[in-house]
Amino acid sequence: MIEKIKNKCFELIDKYRDLEYPDQDLLNMACQGRKKLLEIIWNYQWNYLFFNQNIFLEEKKLVKYAKIIHYNTDLKPWNIKNIEQYDFNIRELYYEWMKIAEKEINFKSNNFDNFNIKDEYLTYLSVLSSSRIDVKNFGINKNNIDIIQKINKHISISTEKSNGYSIFGNNNIIEFIIINSGLLVIDLFCDNENIIYNQIKINGKNLLQKPLNITKNTSYKIKKYVLNKQIIKLEVDYIGSKYFKINIRNVRTYKNNIRLLNHSSNISISTPSWFADNNGIGAILASKNYKDSFQIKTRCNGNLVFKFMGIYRKYNNKMIPLYVNYQSIKINGKEILREPITTWHDKAFTYEMKVKDNEMIDIEVTKAPYPYTKSELKELIIKLSSGVEPKDINNIIENIIKNRLEYEKSTKLKQPNRIFSITREKYKTRYYFLGLKYVKFNTRREILDLIKEENAKLIKEIEQLKEKLN
Repeated sequence: MIEKIKNKCFELIDKYRDLEYPDQDLLNMACQGRKKLLEIIWNYQWNYLFFNQNIFLEEKKLVKYAKIIHYNTDLKPWNIKNIEQYDFNIRELYYEWMKIAEKEINFKSNNFDNFNIKDEYLTYLSVLSSSRIDVKNFGINKNNIDIIQKINKHISISTEKSNGYSIFGNNNIIEFIIINSGLLVIDLFCDNENIIYNQIKINGKNLLQKPLNITKNTSYKIKKYVLNKQIIKLEVDYIGSKYFKINIRNVRTYKNNIRLLNHSSNISISTPSWFADNNGIGAILASKNYKDSFQIKTRCNGNLVFKFMGIYRKYNNKMIPLYVNYQSIKINGKEILREPITTWHDKAFTYEMKVKDNEMIDIEVTKAPYPYTKSELKELIIKLSSGVEPKDINNIIENIIKNRLEYEKSTKLKQPNRIFSITREKYKTRYYFLGLKYVKFNTRREILDLIKEENAKLIKEIEQLKEKLN
């Protein structure tokens, strides 16, 4: 029966292409005359609660009897503001469902093992992983550069009921056209390093409720029904790896397929007005990857200048020092770093080289998470935050540190000398400055605490002795 309904929907989808709600409308047409109406409690739409008091009065009374809650509309439990104003605590009910779902095998197989709807650490991790490279070919006003992102291989894949491509690369925008209506299946893989997908968008709509962490040798599947000749724009926002692997298939019959159109890199490239003058035109490359590779094609002879730095963020009109831990920078295969370095927006690492017209320059950059202390992270989160709850800050910090330690363990990194940091412990304070370490012990406080402990023990013993004498 299910197979017949599915086939009927596929027949109708080519005939009716302008339906407002294709999934619901097609099912209604395919099942016309063969349906049974259920009570509202089996499909309780939670937007009943949002209307004013004079609308849906009866429906609002039924919320406590709901068997299935339908979180319809764009308002969701994880993003609606002031949800507490409604009588029924529907957000907490959603969290309870999440706890149950996390225990289910199917739920875990989709890589949501560590999923926490209240956990916002990946938002901050994305900012802390960001870096920036300013490149300019200095000379005359005609001097310019072309940034060429290396597009890696894409291989055709076919089965009896599907065709598509396996794409291996760092393209964050992939456009393709659908050949015959069917089920679009996108498999996200991770072969080596962990990948964190912040967003997966299809035609502008994000399909992830929260950032998705895919670990080594695992995958995640996305499914969506598509129409013949429909153009799909797939946008992938990810951090943590130089490359990813994606399988895109159009599933239904052997005739179903896709045709690739355009690609673009996971590196954001811009040319602000202040970077174009009589000395030439430059480009700013922003990236959240730990590994990047791209090519530069020069226009006109000149002096090519690179500035490797952190991203621009301000708090109270002061620049926030978001550090970038550069492990390796290779230009045309030659390592230009003697050892790992740390930079930020106001303290960039500069490299210059003479270039000729139409010269091709290969760039390979490897970065790693910067080893912020807990106190540094707390200060950064407060400055970067648009209103994070204080109770969630410690949870965010722990997850950021955990992510860094796992990355360091998997890659065996060499940490660069830190610029400056202070770590306070109970009886000592550690100072780091340009690789030099100094520890200051608070002996006086330690002695006072010992005296307090001894006094407390003595008072307790005296009280016990008094009880015995009485």
